[in-house]
Formats: sequence, C-alpha cells, structure tokens
Amino acid sequence: MKNRKNKIISIVFLVLLILSIITLLITNSTFLNSLYKTPENFSKKEEIVYMDSLLNYNLSEAETNTAELFKKALNSKNKYELMYGYYYKMAVDIRKNRLDSILYYADQVFSYVDNNKYIEAKTNHLLGRYYTIISAYPKSLEAFLKAKNFFEKEKDNKQLMAIYNDLGGLYLYLYEDEKAYYFLNKAYELAKEENDLRYKGIYYANMSNFYKEEEEYEKAIEALEEVLSTFNILHDTVTIVRAYKQLGETHFAMQQLEKAEEYYDKAYRLSLDTDDKFLQVPILLNYGRIYEKKGDRNRAVKFYKDALDLADEEGFFREELSVLLALTTFYENQNDYKLGNMYLKQYYQVKDSINGVKVSQRLDELRWSNVLKEKDLEQEIAQQRHKNQNYLYSITIMSTLFVVVFILFLYRNKNKSLYISKIENKRLEEKVLAEQEVYKLQAERHEQELKAKNELQVIKAKQYEFELKSNKELQELRSQQYELEMEAKNRELTTINVQLLAKNRLLDEIESIFKDIPKDKLTLFDSLSQVIRSNRDQEKDWQSFKEIFRKIHPDFFKMLRFRYPDLTKTEIRICTYIKMKMENNEIAGLLNISYQSLITTRYRIRKKMKLERTDDLDEFIQYM
Repeated sequence: MKNRKNKIISIVFLVLLILSIITLLITNSTFLNSLYKTPENFSKKEEIVYMDSLLNYNLSEAETNTAELFKKALNSKNKYELMYGYYYKMAVDIRKNRLDSILYYADQVFSYVDNNKYIEAKTNHLLGRYYTIISAYPKSLEAFLKAKNFFEKEKDNKQLMAIYNDLGGLYLYLYEDEKAYYFLNKAYELAKEENDLRYKGIYYANMSNFYKEEEEYEKAIEALEEVLSTFNILHDTVTIVRAYKQLGETHFAMQQLEKAEEYYDKAYRLSLDTDDKFLQVPILLNYGRIYEKKGDRNRAVKFYKDALDLADEEGFFREELSVLLALTTFYENQNDYKLGNMYLKQYYQVKDSINGVKVSQRLDELRWSNVLKEKDLEQEIAQQRHKNQNYLYSITIMSTLFVVVFILFLYRNKNKSLYISKIENKRLEEKVLAEQEVYKLQAERHEQELKAKNELQVIKAKQYEFELKSNKELQELRSQQYELEMEAKNRELTTINVQLLAKNRLLDEIESIFKDIPKDKLTLFDSLSQVIRSNRDQEKDWQSFKEIFRKIHPDFFKMLRFRYPDLTKTEIRICTYIKMKMENNEIAGLLNISYQSLITTRYRIRKKMKLERTDDLDEFIQYM
C-alpha cells in the first residue's frame, strides 16, 4: 500500500513537472518562432538586376511585378520584401509622374533599410530625380551627391553612369554649363568603358539640351540623331518619342516649321501606340505653336485646347501650366485680352493648387510618421504586457508547484498532519501575497508606461516647435544670402557697363583727335583708326555681361525668345539694357550707335511687341 502511494505521488510530481516545462516553453514562444521562421532573402542580386532592367525597358511589366511583390510583402510582413516593395513603387511612380506618395515611400524604405547601404543610396538617387521634377534643386543636389559618394566608394559604374547623367541634367537647369559638361562627359566615359549602349544614348540626349540652350542647333540635331540610332536598337519607344519631340522643337527654334511638324507627327503616332499621355501633352502644345506661327488661328486653338484637356484629365499639372501660358500669350497677341486674362487666371489657379499639393504631401508625411511612431509604441506596450503576463503565469505555476510538492512531501508523514495544515495555510498566504505583489508591479509598470507616453508627447511638441523655428531661421538666412548675391551681381554688371562706356568714350576721343591732324600725316592715323574700330567688337564683352545677367534674371532670355521670336540680337541686347534701367545715351554708347539709331531700333521693338502708343516700352520690359 505504501509503495502504491509513493508511486502515485511520484506520478503526480512528474505530471506537474512536465506541465511546468510546457508552460515555460509556451511563455517563451518568441524563442520557438525564431527557431522555425527564416525570412526569405529577396535581396538577391539577379532579382534586383531583373527589376531594374524592367524599369528601363518594360515599364508596364515592372509596374505589374511591383504590385505583386508589394502585396506579397504586406501579407508576409517580411522587412526585406517591404523594403524592396516600397523602393520599386517609388521608382515606378517617378517614371509614371505620380508624385503624391514619393516621400512616404522613401520614408518606408529608410525605416526597413537597416544596414543595407546599397538600397539607401539607390533611394537617395530616386529622391534626387523626384526633387528635380518638382524644381527643389538644392534637395535634389544633396540627394544625388549622397548616392554618388556611396557608389564611388563601391566603384559601381552602372549606378554612377545614371547619377552622373542626372547631375549633368540638373546643372543644365541651373545654367552651370561647365559642371553640366563635366558630369555628362564622366557619364559618357563610363558608358564607353562599360560598353553600355543605353547610357551612351542618354549622354547624347543630355548634350542635345546643352547645345540647344547655347543655340548650337546643328550640333543638337546631330546629338538627337545619335539618340534615335541608339534607342531604335534598344527598342525603347518612350525615349524615341522624346527624341522626335526634341528634334521638332529644335527645328521650330530654327524657324523650319515643316520639318518640325514632320518630327512631331512621328512622335505623336508613337505616343498613341504606347498610350503615353504624358508625352502627348507637350506634342499637342507644340502643334499649336506651329499653327500659331503659320497664322492658322483655328487649328492652333484646337491643338492648344486638346493639350489642355488631356493635361487636366490626367492630372499633369506642370504641363497644364505650360499650355495655359501659351494660350494666354496667343490671345494677347490676337488682342483678345478677355480670353487671355481668363487663361492667365486659370494658370495661377493651377499654380496655387500645385503649391497646395506640396503642402498636403508634407502633411501626409507628418501624419504617416506619427502613425508609425504610435504603432511602434503600441507594439512595445503590447510586448511589455505579454511579458508581464508570462511572468505572472510563471510565478503562479512555480508557486503552485512548490506548494503541491511540499504538501505531498508532508503528507507522507502521518504524525505531522497538523504541521502540514499550518504550512499549507502559510504557503497559500504567501501565494496570495506573491500575486498581490505581481499585480502591484503590473500597476506600477502601467503607470510608468503612461508617464513615458506623456513625456514622448511633450518631446514631440518641442521637436515640432524647434523644427518650425529652424525652418524660419533657415529661410531668413537664405533670403539674406540671395539678396547679397543679387547685390554683388548687380554691382558686377554695373562695373562692366561703366568699363565699356569708358572704353568707348576713350576711343571716340582718340578718333576725334585724329580728325584734326593734317592730311599728310593721315596715313599713319588712318591705320590707328582702323585698329580702334576693330577694338570696338563687343561680342566678347556681351558674352561676359550675358553670363552674369542670366544668373540674376534666369528666365528673361527664354521669355523674350518665346514671346517675341522675331527680335534680332541687337534688339535683344537693347531689351537687356532697358531691363538694367540704363539711359538711352548709355545704351547708344555701349552699342556704339547714334542716339537716333537707338530711337529707331526702339520703335521697331515696340512694333514687334505690338505695344500701343500709350504703353511705355521701359515699363513693359521691367515687368517681364
């Protein structure tokens, strides 16, 4: 009987021991999960190369694959798949000109990136392109340089080719031609070294913009023909459409309207085949400009309105601005100021709405950032709660096990039954005290969590105030710096003008002295007079003046050529000096012409600008 009793006690003890071990394993389920769960390694190099290739050659398939990858990542919650999912959504949306969520996607990539510097650098490269599109050039340059520094350390020529090309394009926008030419040539050298046909083509595309900006149209056409040859081999229809469009724009600038229309026809047919509405808008706009130039008012209006409707329907706001500005100018040239004013109002409404989109993008960034932080905090609180429950269960089970074992041990001795009863009561009291202690610890921890949460809210508020103050100070510093730079450049322009005036006056005085010298000595002085006249060649002085003037008024020359393409070089120079608020006598002295010739030229300018007699030419140019 005694052996049977001991056997029962041993079995009970063994069962309790097994139960306690199982409970401990359950409470540490995180450890078990880590044994069986292995994240899929999406970051294989061949998969990245494949997706990058799709982005370059088959954008629709890249978009489909990205959607599948992102759906899979959301279901699996695998951080590597989420990182690449957000990265490729960002890349596809930039190519598709869908910019609303780019900054949110970038934040998500950076939150999952850990120590993956490669994807971090590629994401910075995409951010550089995004900031270039929205004309935030300082941020664009900062992002490009971060990516460039990483890939130069890694000696990754494939990535560097793309970054150098993008930097070259950015410096073209900023009118820093030397830097643009430097980076474009670096990209071309790498493309030759890697024998990469695509990036050779991209180099020629960027160089065509460089030549067109310098009005070297023949070189621009040669570069664009290289682009067509390259991308016909690669079957890249999107780039071919852009090349045809740029060829049309170049011939239009050369006043070759029939040739320009021929290239626009090719571009438009291909854009319809590929359903590329983003490129259809500027092509329709250029058709309107051609027919306006030809004097076909009805067809010009039709193409302008087709471009406007398509841009509005697809949400291409920046293209819509270009069309509205063209319509405004068209109706002003037709003296239909009512319609011109209507389209001008629409222009500013769309411009204001774009600024509104930028503000909403910033609000979305802040909102998503706060949502993520709150979710992280809730997750930490839930994990802490789970740990506390595990501690409670462990303490309860171990206490119960200890009490049961102790009672069973005492139960074996019949003579100590009273003592066992007392001990049992005592252990039960200790158990209750232990549970109370656990609940007390739980309450204290909960109070600490609430306190930490409140402190976090205070820190967030202070951080927000600090960011507002910092941004305001930064804007003030930038404004002061800009004013100082403008003042310096104006002083430099004034110095150049004074030097030119002094030079011309000196040469005039010397020439007038020669006129009073006897005729037998005139042979020698005729030679000197010819030397003086040859020194009056102003082209080099004009180029120096033009380079500095462009930095102060970057859009002035473009606006003149766009609105009044019939102006001669001399007329453009006179408009430039008027913009500098120079007197007529000073302008005549700089151009080495008579005062009456200047008045005649001013009359021709007024006529080309279609100004009324009551309109003041100087005031009109000042407001351009």
